[in-house]
Amino acid sequence: MPPQPIRGDLPRAQVEAHLDSEKRVIVARLFIEAKLERSGQILDWIRESCDIETEIRRFRKEACTLGQAKTLDEIRTVEAHAAQLYWQAFQKAVPSKLEFKSRSATARNRQFNASDPVNALLNYGYAFLQSSVRRAINTTGLDVSLG
Repeated sequence: MPPQPIRGDLPRAQVEAHLDSEKRVIVARLFIEAKLERSGQILDWIRESCDIETEIRRFRKEACTLGQAKTLDEIRTVEAHAAQLYWQAFQKAVPSKLEFKSRSATARNRQFNASDPVNALLNYGYAFLQSSVRRAINTTGLDVSLG
């Protein structure tokens, strides 16, 4: 439970923002913008030990199109294309003996889509991150089921 009583105006503001399609697009763009920025920082770090210049250039070009996205679907498309380029670069940093091929759902066919040790570890990390984020959202009094 939160350390203090939840203010009633916060969940109400969340519902109002959720019902406002313009605000949903703004919030989604801000989240994806932050995600792409951090992904770019990770690619810069990977660049120190791997030749991923082509992938970084293509990733940054795709990330720049986010500002032109006007709908949630367009934002999701930019995110998906950038993610594909990110994982292509990430693959170059993983030793071949770990058999990491892709983060694509179509490339994984075992339980929970963990077809190799790297994907299994990524799944574990993402599950931990998801539970931490859900806990933080609940602690502030917001509804995790509402975008």
